[in-house]
Amino acid sequence: DFEFKDNFVIKAINHIHKQSIRMSKLINDISLVNKIDHTKKTNFELFKPSELLKNIIDEIVPVFKKKKWSFEINYKGNFRANKEDISCVFTNLINNSIKYTDTHGEIMISLLKSSNGFIFKILDNGIGIAKENISKLTNRFYREDQSRSINTGGVGLGLSIVEKIAKKYNAKLEVKSELGKGSQFMIIFPFEN
Repeated sequence: DFEFKDNFVIKAINHIHKQSIRMSKLINDISLVNKIDHTKKTNFELFKPSELLKNIIDEIVPVFKKKKWSFEINYKGNFRANKEDISCVFTNLINNSIKYTDTHGEIMISLLKSSNGFIFKILDNGIGIAKENISKLTNRFYREDQSRSINTGGVGLGLSIVEKIAKKYNAKLEVKSELGKGSQFMIIFPFEN
């Protein structure tokens, strides 16, 4: 008779489960990259990025429980885009900030009006990124520290997807970071895209 009390078997099953979740995410991300690369026409609609961001935050709030976070919205206007694209940008950047900020760390999310569009900004006091690696962050499958992917579940496609979507809207992605001190990701979406 086979018993699951064996610690090795339980650990092996947990490892297989984590890897299957990671593979599922990888397949979904590759599918999304392919869709972005090969979709000529996008369904644009007029919507409020502030409402979209509030909905995403409401879904993610349980993850924020132990983190100190703040949320500022001073842009409440409309934007014409594919809502799924903008949701993907917000979600990827928020999830990265959560993954790489300590349990009791601080995260600040802002949606601001700019002279010709709006700015989504996320600032954290997480682990930060070495200056020499910032330019590589949007490369497909790039991981600053390969060992982190096992712990965070990442596959190195999130920021590549964010950059592709930014280019689609003539938006500008800016990254500032200091190793051990935190990161700031800012994306500026122009109204004319």
